[in-house]
Amino acid sequence: MEKSKSGQIWPKRLWLPIVVIIAITMVMAAALPSVMAGKPNKPPVTNDFNLTILDSRKDVGRFPRIAVGPDYATHITYYDSTNHALKYATNKGGTWALSTLAIAGPTYGVADLALDAAGNVHIMYVDINNQLQFIDNAAGRWSDPIWFGEDIDVMGQPCMAIDSQGMFHVCFWQSDLDGNWITYSYGLPGDMSSTQVVYGDNTQTYSWEMSMSVDSNCVAHMIYNDIDSHVLTYTNSLDWSKNKITISGVAYWANMAIGQGNSVHLSYFTYPNMVLNYALLTGSSFASTVVEDAADLGAHHSAIAVDSNGYVHISYMDNPSDSRGSIIKYATNSGGTWVIKIVDGSSNAGAENGIAVGPGAKVHIAYYSPSSSDLKYAESV
Repeated sequence: MEKSKSGQIWPKRLWLPIVVIIAITMVMAAALPSVMAGKPNKPPVTNDFNLTILDSRKDVGRFPRIAVGPDYATHITYYDSTNHALKYATNKGGTWALSTLAIAGPTYGVADLALDAAGNVHIMYVDINNQLQFIDNAAGRWSDPIWFGEDIDVMGQPCMAIDSQGMFHVCFWQSDLDGNWITYSYGLPGDMSSTQVVYGDNTQTYSWEMSMSVDSNCVAHMIYNDIDSHVLTYTNSLDWSKNKITISGVAYWANMAIGQGNSVHLSYFTYPNMVLNYALLTGSSFASTVVEDAADLGAHHSAIAVDSNGYVHISYMDNPSDSRGSIIKYATNSGGTWVIKIVDGSSNAGAENGIAVGPGAKVHIAYYSPSSSDLKYAESV
């Protein structure tokens, strides 16, 4: 048994319901077209962002991950909760196209994506057996899955990055009846070597959503959170056990990015008062700055990106008292001081979000809208 994010108790294995879900899922997925394209719906345009509803077919849009290539094309992976499917959206062809790529397991997270030097898309996802699979479109079409080769029981949101040498860096959360642990793997799909970064028994639970980035020296940097103590830990692949720096009082879903000079940047909400912070690694500690202290206690999810000029961009959820639900906001220090803008103030937007900065310092945000169960996308004007 383990605690969910809401404090409820979840059984480790619910085999019969899962079998039923999978059977229904496969029937429903088979009825779906593999590729769906067309004009997306457009909500009102704000002064700072153009907003687009990319997918509104039942309950879609959870766990969005986003990347932008040098050709200006945007790539997004996300979860179709109705059909337990991994989906993918891109505007590479000039208009948005949506694809159903695979049946994925109902977990705390689904997939991550990364672009190689040629702009090919590589996706790692958790399948219905709680195992990791790789696919890519390097051949001009989506490849057959390559089994990651690790144990089952992959339950959390995986992270993936490709370094300058074309090697893959992966981290993910695993859990069984005895405990839970975070694994880091390095190599090429189908030929990865793995290291256990940290292990927790049933008295200590680590976050099922880590964040990882790789610097220009091919060093992997990772953060993870102890859910019980709310202590965030930073470490890197030079020595996972020794290079640890901690920050106390951190809520779930902290995020990290690598900037100029291989600098390490974090965005996170404090716990329990939910103040949005930005932190920069300086030597052997993080220097933290309050970005917004007026965020509501319901706020808890942020994403961070650093542009080619070294400026920081953060998307995050807020739940102001005068709103009917969560909204999604954006903060940046690109003007020298922190400026906060509302991306989408409609009811219940941005509970889960991802951010990327593309050519020309354009900001791209993918986010989930719980009230309408849609995948939404915002691009800075």
